[in-house]
Amino acid sequence: MSAGAGEPRGASVGSVLVPITLEIRSGHQSITEHFSWNVFEQSITMHDLAENLVTDHRLPQSLVAPITASIYAQVERFLEQNTLCLPNYPCIHRLNLEVRLCDVLLRDQLDWDISDETNSAEAYAMQLCREMGITVPHFAEALAEALREQIYRARLSPLGATLLRQKNPLPLRTEEVSRRYPSVEVLPPEAVERLDAVAQRERRLQGRAGANPCVVGDA
Repeated sequence: MSAGAGEPRGASVGSVLVPITLEIRSGHQSITEHFSWNVFEQSITMHDLAENLVTDHRLPQSLVAPITASIYAQVERFLEQNTLCLPNYPCIHRLNLEVRLCDVLLRDQLDWDISDETNSAEAYAMQLCREMGITVPHFAEALAEALREQIYRARLSPLGATLLRQKNPLPLRTEEVSRRYPSVEVLPPEAVERLDAVAQRERRLQGRAGANPCVVGDA
């Protein structure tokens, strides 16, 4: 894809990252992948990436085509829905995160200036995981993707429900600051099983409604 009409306003040429989620199913195997795809990527194609995923997870080669199609569809949908016009002044949104991977559940509330392109979801996620002592593999990536998704939503509606303040930021009150401290909880096995069952049921319902184009598989 080339720069131009498809490039969201406010993003620098060469780096427009799209959050991608894949639910890959093969027989009794179910794999979830979260990553970002650069719209202007030149070093690897979507097909190459799909082949790498299939090889890494030892999946059937027949899944390469649907995985490629799913990545392409999500990028196309993003470009259709995310013609971003960012404010040229500080625009602070309060974002709430809840991310679970394996038995670790993290909740966080943070204030994010959606007009500042130098803010990095990846850097924030890695720093927070270090501070909270989270060592679960790929947790920082999942956290960054969850944060990136909320940032995109806020940018779609700069004056929407998550807007905290704009133009002249006011100091945070003590009670506001205290509510922003993140918390980490290690869930017992029965809680993990319950949440996994809820997530699977929601995916099935979404599939019946035709609202989950990111699910691919041969089952």
